[in-house]
Amino acid sequence: MLPLDGIAKPRTFCETATEASKVELGTGEGKDDDIKLYYANQVVAATNLAAVAPTEIKEVAENLRISTTELFKIIEKLGFDLAKVQADANAVKQIGDLDTKYKLEASDAAMKKYLLEKCGITGTQQGVPTTIA
Repeated sequence: MLPLDGIAKPRTFCETATEASKVELGTGEGKDDDIKLYYANQVVAATNLAAVAPTEIKEVAENLRISTTELFKIIEKLGFDLAKVQADANAVKQIGDLDTKYKLEASDAAMKKYLLEKCGITGTQQGVPTTIA
């Protein structure tokens, strides 16, 4: 809904994060379509957060955006079948390389800390990209 003056105000980082935290990011029954939707939502959330991230969290947000997009591509190649992903040595290596290159655990921890301290969003609400586990 546009404001009365017709000018939409850009959303802040915390507003964007709050909106992302409301998206149901469960993997449903683990069917391929559920997995695809889960990771697609992660890509959208990561992209939206990176677009409005303030300077102090920008690098972390970019790491999460890029790695989430790359993770989606890896899983997509295997038909969003997580059992196939886990059984594919090349996919496992690629995911490990993403983790190393983009410091996923540290980036995820930094994002969760920032969202809690600056936006009041707790870990269970966040819905921000994380590793495959």
